[in-house]
Amino acid sequence: IKPMAQDEGVVEALRDLKLSINRDSIVSIQNMVDKNSLPVGPILNVRRILKDHHAKIAALQWGSDSVHLVSVAQDAKLNIWNAVDNARELSIPLMSSWNLSCSYSPNMEMVSCGGLENVCTVFSLPVDSIENKPLKVEQKLSKHKGYVSNCKFLDNSSIITTSGDCSAIIWDIGNGATKSILEGHEKEIISLSISPGETHIATGSSDHTLRLWDHRTGNCTTLYETESTPNTISSFPSGYSFAVGFKNGACRLYDTRMTMAILEYKQSENEEIYGTDVNCMDFSLSGRYLFVGYNSISCLKWDILKQEISQVLEYHGNVLSCLEVSGNGYALATGSHDSNIAIWA
Repeated sequence: IKPMAQDEGVVEALRDLKLSINRDSIVSIQNMVDKNSLPVGPILNVRRILKDHHAKIAALQWGSDSVHLVSVAQDAKLNIWNAVDNARELSIPLMSSWNLSCSYSPNMEMVSCGGLENVCTVFSLPVDSIENKPLKVEQKLSKHKGYVSNCKFLDNSSIITTSGDCSAIIWDIGNGATKSILEGHEKEIISLSISPGETHIATGSSDHTLRLWDHRTGNCTTLYETESTPNTISSFPSGYSFAVGFKNGACRLYDTRMTMAILEYKQSENEEIYGTDVNCMDFSLSGRYLFVGYNSISCLKWDILKQEISQVLEYHGNVLSCLEVSGNGYALATGSHDSNIAIWA
């Protein structure tokens, strides 16, 4: 039996209807919030400036101790920092300057990076006296046929990478073998987020779709169609929601149980615009605030309940490229094309 041919007009009409229902639901939920009854949060200021990179910073991530962080820049360096002491503890020279992502393992014994070489490199860090001991390349993971856009540790023995070849791969770090390949996107995968407790993995692609995956089976569990390219994804602390920042400047909060967007955060055309494309984002520890970096020098602190800008964070002299809140929630790190990392608290 041959499958019935789909009428492209019908498919397009159904897609438009779904997006329309989604927008109407967002408006109705926003009208339910009593904004005047919500307290105002703390004001953040710059406490530390980490300076050692000499080119655009591409990515950063806090260590599990909320003291150290790793960063990679276009100066072909992978740096380990002590944010409390305002000091660089280790600088790892890389073969290429075109790295796009980096990550810290949960036990802080490994770091990784990947980029336009189509390879994710995992380094094993010395436990003590890291300045004096030689580094060991734990693995070079090289099955992707396109650039590595993201790399994140799932645990101390496995890591996930996303690529321009439209796939994501979960690797066994010990032997360099692939555990599973996540396939389904039709264009390059740009964004990646792992929910707390590893309940799901979220990926965003330039094919204007978001996908949730069960990393244990490698199956796609939920598909979301979007109106713009999802540049960045951040999981809500509870694990039941995630925020997405789009190329058109909008940010939306999705609920995995409702399988739809429930709130939207977009700058008003009548007010000062702090940037269009969304480059990076992360939630505060409580989930009350969403920090969003645009293709400008500004980082906006959104109150997710009021759908209002709570604070404009400005220090950097060039485009904001990456940011992350520390695991204990006490600090925010922002990286920029001005080659500096600012620590806010």
